Amino acid sequence: MSSNPIDPEEELPILTDSAKEMLKDAGPLQIKEYGNLDPLTIEAMMVGYLVDIRDGSEPKTTDADKILNDNIRKEMFQDDSLKELFDEFIGFFRKNRRLISIEDISLNCINRGQTPQEASVYKLKAIQCRGAVMARSLDAGLIIEAMINRYLQKQQDAIYQKACRERADPKIGPQKSMANMREAIIRDLVDPRGGAVKAYDWQGDFDRHISDLLDMKAHPEKYRGYVCGIKAIDSKTQGFRKGQLTVFVGAHGGFKSTVLQNVAYGLWEAGKNVLIVSLEQEPSIVMLKMWCRATKISFSRAYNGGLTQKKDWEELKGLKEKLEAPDIPPDEKAKLTERCEKLRGAIAGMSPDNADYERLCEAKRIFESKPNRLKIINIGQSKKMKMSQLERWLQENVNLFKPDVVIVDYLDLVEAENPNPDRPDLDLGNICKMMRAMGENMGFSAITAAQLKRAALERLRKHGLDNPEKAQLDTDDISGSHQIGGDAENVFMLWRKEGGTAIDVFTAKSRYGMKDIDKGVTIQVDYETNTVSENIESLDRQISTKSMADGMSLISKNGPKKKTQMPGEDIDDLFSDSGDKTDMSSDSPSGIGDDF
Repeated sequence: MSSNPIDPEEELPILTDSAKEMLKDAGPLQIKEYGNLDPLTIEAMMVGYLVDIRDGSEPKTTDADKILNDNIRKEMFQDDSLKELFDEFIGFFRKNRRLISIEDISLNCINRGQTPQEASVYKLKAIQCRGAVMARSLDAGLIIEAMINRYLQKQQDAIYQKACRERADPKIGPQKSMANMREAIIRDLVDPRGGAVKAYDWQGDFDRHISDLLDMKAHPEKYRGYVCGIKAIDSKTQGFRKGQLTVFVGAHGGFKSTVLQNVAYGLWEAGKNVLIVSLEQEPSIVMLKMWCRATKISFSRAYNGGLTQKKDWEELKGLKEKLEAPDIPPDEKAKLTERCEKLRGAIAGMSPDNADYERLCEAKRIFESKPNRLKIINIGQSKKMKMSQLERWLQENVNLFKPDVVIVDYLDLVEAENPNPDRPDLDLGNICKMMRAMGENMGFSAITAAQLKRAALERLRKHGLDNPEKAQLDTDDISGSHQIGGDAENVFMLWRKEGGTAIDVFTAKSRYGMKDIDKGVTIQVDYETNTVSENIESLDRQISTKSMADGMSLISKNGPKKKTQMPGEDIDDLFSDSGDKTDMSSDSPSGIGDDF
């Protein structure tokens, strides 16, 4: 390691999120050393982690395990001699589950018929590789990270150069070259970590396995999945976990998107980074619904241009004064009266401090301090997205935003990479497999939704839910492909009760829990606030959650006096007997975060 002092003003290397995590306790010299690693040193250190130079203690195999589990292969090496060493040493470790010693190296050289001089050179190179590791004291994960990034960059350059050659070839042309490049990206530009075949010895791995269980007992928070706050869901999933796929299944208009948005909100509220891939609803609508969920303002009022502000009370007061003018023209009076009635309906039961805009601003102020983010992406309204497009976006933004949960709304609007018109069921199965693999490789839990089969809808409408034999719902009732249920860890069937806002949630599959398809759990939906809850009546329901039409109806039902009121009368009279005044007293400002 160089002993030259580091200038504090000198820029440190750009690090990936995983490298930052592994270097969080490192000093400037160590960070600088990592940033200055050249390809040859990286390859030498990769070999060095597999070599045992005895110092009297039993060597640990932790670093070698990482290299094996992250699927580092000889094809990633540029130096031929280091490639040869690595291939032999990793093969020795895979077979014997211990690092190769200098004695082992000598024996291997003799068995290959090498001369003593050749064996000495071979051993010296192995010792030098181990020395490179000892001199730097860097975590093997950092070297793996650097090696894989370099390997993927090489793959990317090769794919691009080939695409340029094919584009210039008149026999191939731009369109075919783009298709070939897309296939090559999906096939070759893949992080190899998590892709290795791993073997586990039931008896031999007893100590390591039991130590994990004891650690789980002592530190359950390390192993617990992400909870969204909806008990009917959390109790079955045991938390959403990285690399797992959860599917919500329901009919058209069966509140699938509402449930997904509440799951997203609950996970975000619990401190997780959440990405919503909104393929059915416009992002602006999803954002408004999430703000309604957070503040309990009325979606229909806001969406129809009736978002209330503190200044609305002043405007209503000014309308009163104008309407009291003796010589006001009839046309102008009619317009002012219409505007006055609209304002009355919007602010009925509210106070200026609790107006919609003020609630939103207060929520924004509180939420700005949260370090985690909730993001929404799409590629255009009702346009199908390929999983490769999503994967590319995630890779491009990995240093800016790394989601813990990715919610795709919904499965029918995801397009297969290479569609098979004769077997669309296989396409859906491949999409689910790719979604799940992306979650495992990139460290997020995948959640999506699918449609109920028409036959299942007709069966339920005919027999109802009271006949367990004929009302039985299962993964076979998912529209499109039976593979969806096979690939998912959790499958929830949503049945919206006729004409109401109650949903029966049935667990058709819980890989680590129990099915409850016969009983299910009823949850309630409040459309105005985009809220899902086990007991909607327990929510802090307020007049501010009502629509503008509800407000007008409230005024008309407040007795004869209210029915005959004119716009010029005292504004306070509007609310004196409503019984629905907004009470903002809460432990949580703006009533935020009270539902779960």
